[in-house]
This record gives sequence, C-alpha cells and structure tokens, in this order.
Amino acid sequence: MNKKYTVYYFDFEASTNGEKHIPYCVCLSNSSGTEIKTYYGKGCARKMLNYLPNYSLCYAHNLSYDINFIIDLLNVVYSKSIIKGSKVYMIAGKYNGKSLTFKDSLCVISSPLRLFPSMFNLETGRKECFPYGYYQSFIQKIKYFDEDELKIVEREIYTVPGEIGIIEDAVKYIDEEDINLFIDNVRSVAYIDEKIFSMKRYCIFYCLQDVRILREGFETFRKLLLEQFDLDAYEYISISSIAHKLIKLK
Repeated sequence: MNKKYTVYYFDFEASTNGEKHIPYCVCLSNSSGTEIKTYYGKGCARKMLNYLPNYSLCYAHNLSYDINFIIDLLNVVYSKSIIKGSKVYMIAGKYNGKSLTFKDSLCVISSPLRLFPSMFNLETGRKECFPYGYYQSFIQKIKYFDEDELKIVEREIYTVPGEIGIIEDAVKYIDEEDINLFIDNVRSVAYIDEKIFSMKRYCIFYCLQDVRILREGFETFRKLLLEQFDLDAYEYISISSIAHKLIKLK
C-alpha cells in the first residue's frame, strides 16, 4: 500500500427474513481495540462510512456478504477491486472524497470465527445465543403521487428491529435447550426488567464480541507473519498471495 492506512475490523448484523437482507447493526474497531464504534438502526452502514477516516483499510470476515450493505453507498468503485466469481477479495473506492479499502479476512484465514479462540489462544467470551428470527426487518412498497414527475410512483420503505424486546416472545426463536442461557445472557448484558430487554444492547454485545475475536485473531496472525517471514498481512488479499510471495523469496 502506497499510503499509510488506518486499519479497522467490522461486522454487520442483518435481518434475513425477506428476499433483501437489511442491516440493522454494525460494529467496528481499530487494530489496537482502543477505538470502538457501534451503530444500530436504520442507516447504520452510511453512519459507519461517514465515520471512517480517509485511507481506511477495513476487514470483514466474509466480505462477499458484508460488502452488499456498503457498495451501493460508495461514490466510486475502483477498477483495482478484486472479485472472482461470487468471491469478493477486495473493494477499493471513494466515499465523500475519502479513499476506502475493504478486504476479506476469510481469504487470508480460511476458518470460521468460532475457531479463532482455539487457533490463536483467545478469550472466547459468552457463548452465543442469539434470537435471529426475532430481529426482523420489513420492506413495504408504497405508491404516491410525485408532483415533480406528475405521475404515480412506487418506492420501498423499510423498518428495522426496535430497541426494546419482550423476553417471552424472543425465546420462541431460541432452541429449547438454550432458553436458560439466553435469559442469563440477557440479565448480564441487556436487562431492563423480568419481562423486557434491550434488543440494541444485546445485539451490540454479540456483534462487538465477533469483531473483537476477528481483530485479535487477525492481528495475532499478522504478528507471527511479520516475525517469521517479515511479511505484512495487510499487504495481501489471500493466503495464496502470501504463499506465492514466500516461494519467490526462497
């Protein structure tokens, strides 16, 4: 990379109950974990892009999915972006005058996040127990008369999950053997009273946990690569490109 990039790790939570997945939460952290931002609700993707500084390098674990919430918001997508089939290795573009680059950590470490703690000796955090089906978004098509175009037009509006949830309803989306775990987790991170909980706090807690594990795992891998081979993982898009460089150095 010619420029000095600020590195971030991020993760989206999105509803999956319709044809179009709608993001309702995004969390990000810088490479040291000292700078953390969370955005919940409508427009969370744009809020993240507004926050990112010029020359940001951002990692998601499975960028092929997360980039769907970002790419349409970019003003320019550079031709140096790398997409092979359905796999997105890197997207580079402009947003409001800022140069932003997005890379897929899964292309470098091809293991699911749940294995990172054992692979890199990380703290696992709370066992995940998340009522995904309860966090639903809805798309509605409405028709109205456009006075500028002088005709009836149709557009989509959508709602995102609220901030307050009913525990009795949420447990319907949890496996029976995990209900007590869910209730314990709610009491620890999102408790309001015995009947309701903060959907926002509960979601952000788990999203941040995934971001932390991704950040710590990738930064551990990067450190080992620097120490053993003097190669910087930030400079590569895949484990194959790293292996190719190592072969050339021999």
